[in-house]
Amino acid sequence: MTPASPPDSQDDLRPTEAAGPAAPPAPLRRPFAVWLLPDPASARRWQGVIDQLADRYDAPAFDAHVTVHVGSLPGWVDPLPALRDAASRAMPMILEAAANQESPTYFKTLYAPLPGPNSAVAALESLRETLVDAWCSAEARQGGLDIEQATQAALGGYRLEPHLSLLYAALDEDERKSLARAHDATGSLLRFDRLVLVTPRPGSNDLATVDKWELSEDCRLGATSYGGGGYRR
Repeated sequence: MTPASPPDSQDDLRPTEAAGPAAPPAPLRRPFAVWLLPDPASARRWQGVIDQLADRYDAPAFDAHVTVHVGSLPGWVDPLPALRDAASRAMPMILEAAANQESPTYFKTLYAPLPGPNSAVAALESLRETLVDAWCSAEARQGGLDIEQATQAALGGYRLEPHLSLLYAALDEDERKSLARAHDATGSLLRFDRLVLVTPRPGSNDLATVDKWELSEDCRLGATSYGGGGYRR
């Protein structure tokens, strides 16, 4: 959505007889992310790597995960019911790691791409589509948007590129490349069995700061009841 151009002068701000009622203010949108979490056996190895690297570089620690979606919804749409429903109708999935990669992007300093030949990438993409469809339908129904507007809002421009992040830090290229070689994950198979919703903690309005993330209850794939349990740091 392209922002409107500013008025050329204060005269442009004065109402005219032809002007209709003022448009209601845009609803406040709340950012969120959806993570796919590995089962305890798969998490154990990679959680250890994440924690060791965080300690070594004085970087934030975080739960091993694959980001399924990042977007925003207006305050009247709760994303959690759709997450529970989609999880109950999905099954645990296997993703296979390719050679570790590095980048200057903070949230992809060091990561393992997961597009291997044994990866259930199509199932992951289908899961995301199911979630986006549910959210945009709720927003269109409750907010009076047409379905195309709601879909674009729910997508939020996020592109699904499955990967397992291992470090968030500002490092030079040589150091990143050295780490990628030292922690190669090629061929590793990880089993994922849970979804969680990630939102800003109360008082925060974005997901830019790791220690201000708040994780929801676990939504187990293939389960019909929810709550705690599973591997959680």
